[in-house]
Parts: sequence; C-alpha cells; structure tokens
Amino acid sequence: MKRFLMMSAVLLSTLASASADQMHFYWRDAIRPHGHKRSNAVFNANVSACNGRAGVQSDSVSLAYKECMHSFGYRFRYARILEPDELGQGIAGPGQTLSTR
Repeated sequence: MKRFLMMSAVLLSTLASASADQMHFYWRDAIRPHGHKRSNAVFNANVSACNGRAGVQSDSVSLAYKECMHSFGYRFRYARILEPDELGQGIAGPGQTLSTR
C-alpha cells in the first residue's frame, strides 16, 4: 500500500510539473516620457527590483508587487495563462510583459 501511495504521489507531481502552461503578467507604462514608452531594459530592471522586494510572482500578482511596480510608474493590466504553443512560437517570453496600450 505504501508503494502504491508513493508511486501515485510521484505520478501526480510529474503530471503537475509536465504542464508547460505559464502565467504571464501584463503591465502598462503610466509615465511615458514625451509620449513614448520607456525601454524594455528599464522595465526589466524595475521587474527585477520588485522581484527582490516582493518575491517572484508565479500564480498571481500580490498587492505588494503591484504597489512596487506602481512606485516605478507601471500599472497592472491583466494576467493570463499562455499555452505551450504560444510560448514556442515566440509570442511571449516568460513572466512579465510591458503592454503597448
């Protein structure tokens, strides 16, 4: 019985980690100097700073993370799960995206 339970636990954890679906967060640049969005390098530096302050976000965005990004001039727009084919086609990279709207 122990062996069965152990194998079931291993199988379930393998199935859970085999899913390549990934949560992707979209942000809006609220500062937009001279009407243009800031560079991706600035965005990535701000994301790294907030990852250090509030922790890396994986399933949802915490209030502390939203407040951190807001302090850098970004507003949370939405989050969605990307399918494996969207990730493979280069539609979006992992994690965070700066929205163009």
